[in-house]
Amino acid sequence: MTANTLEPSPATDASGAGLNAATLLDAIIEKAGLQPHQVAPLLGVDRHNPSILKIERAVTAQRVLSNRELLEIKTRLSGFLPVDDDMFPTTEVGSDNARKAAALTLTGTDGRAQLAMVDPDSRRIAALVPVIRKDPAEIDVRVATLEQMTSWISAINHYRAYDPDVPIEVAQGRPLPDVWVLIDELVNSGGSDLHLLPNEPPVIRVDGDLRRLQYEPATVTWLTQAFQDLAGRDLTEELEGHTNLNIALRFGTRRVRLVIARSDAGPTLVARLLSERIPAPEQIHLPVAVRDWADLHAGLVLVTGVTGSGKSTTLAALLARMAERHRRKIITLEDPIEFHLPGSRSVIDQRQLHTDFADFPTAIATVLRQDPDVILVGEMRDAETIHAAVEAADTGHLVLSTLHTADAASSISRIIDFFPSEQQPSVRSKLAYILRGIVSQTLMKRSSGGRIAAYEVLQNTTAIRNLLENPEQMKQIGSFMASARQDGMSTMDQSLAELVKARQVEREVAAAKATNLDQFISYLGD
Repeated sequence: MTANTLEPSPATDASGAGLNAATLLDAIIEKAGLQPHQVAPLLGVDRHNPSILKIERAVTAQRVLSNRELLEIKTRLSGFLPVDDDMFPTTEVGSDNARKAAALTLTGTDGRAQLAMVDPDSRRIAALVPVIRKDPAEIDVRVATLEQMTSWISAINHYRAYDPDVPIEVAQGRPLPDVWVLIDELVNSGGSDLHLLPNEPPVIRVDGDLRRLQYEPATVTWLTQAFQDLAGRDLTEELEGHTNLNIALRFGTRRVRLVIARSDAGPTLVARLLSERIPAPEQIHLPVAVRDWADLHAGLVLVTGVTGSGKSTTLAALLARMAERHRRKIITLEDPIEFHLPGSRSVIDQRQLHTDFADFPTAIATVLRQDPDVILVGEMRDAETIHAAVEAADTGHLVLSTLHTADAASSISRIIDFFPSEQQPSVRSKLAYILRGIVSQTLMKRSSGGRIAAYEVLQNTTAIRNLLENPEQMKQIGSFMASARQDGMSTMDQSLAELVKARQVEREVAAAKATNLDQFISYLGD
């Protein structure tokens, strides 16, 4: 194509009807085999005034066609070639006209330049020529899909409106390396998590903050190969049978937990770097009352908090202390196994979901016939698991587990609410009897670097037990905990205030985690 004329390439079939909203919609209907009555729900209110961008958003959102199929249609109708595979975005076109045209300049490793456009009609092209930051003679126009354009903009980490008067420094996306190199970067940065998603560059979390790595976006093909490399096997069949997979693996002396899930855009992965060794309870600043739970013999202990708040580390620290001090048979049911517990004086039997057992309720029933003293249930995610765990604690075993709840009171309510209303009174009474304690935790930035946890602690004293048995008095639990420091209890706001006063955490950071800002401020003594 003669680049400075910005005309369709003679290498394509330009004999079609041209690319516009009507021709694009007709081609999509034919390709997807849609019936007339399916067009209205596809476009919604946009059917009254369709445009190429509106149509593409609907087709992409509802997965009517693949991105490749859509690109083939647009190439045929427009007469423009698609963007070459080895091109990557380097800079924005730089004007309001460019934003309206949904266009972006790209370059290849050999220096050639291309102008990608979602809707390359003559008016938009003419508007772009004066503002392109390259000689028009060096650029050729290519057609692109909206999904491609979105991924390219994401790759350069730029979502603000185009402004030709504001120079923008754009990081060039490097080709994606082997997935193990990304794990290297996670380790070397002191990060905790690596996030891999389709059409996005890799992202790592360091001290709680997300950082976008300067690589090109991941493709589904690359992700599929990365999953296979990490797991050491083809995961296609396993992914078809489950909505997500949890896998633990070794990476040198470190352990990594993989969570692979499915999304509308394709498979996703979060790789969490696990601690090299199990910390002592004192090292993670567990309250003394919680440390003493390692000496319990029966009942239910819960560790709660959002994902990534350190629940697994807390449980591992307690179990390691227990194994060190006592002669017990400890059986863990995990998804996946994150820490390998030392045997010490106890007998340790660790089992992993989908590898050693099929589901938590059945596994708990099996474990109860194997003479355990202590049972760890990795997570109580459904009514059946909660019922089995409560029954195990009620038969004289010590059961430890987790919930994704923010505080002690909501943890108790969550358990009770899993049961039918007619069963709730008996469950409430049983829980009041078997519960030993709840620790709810959150992680935040430490002032000196790294992260530190704040803990809310509930001890099931006689007074708490009385409150548990009366649903009308449940709401008093928080205020009672705040006044029961002598029993080892504390609220989250009290814990946060103590960290601020000890200069471990900045006031603003702690305030963002407070459950009641006024109470938090009062505990600071301002």
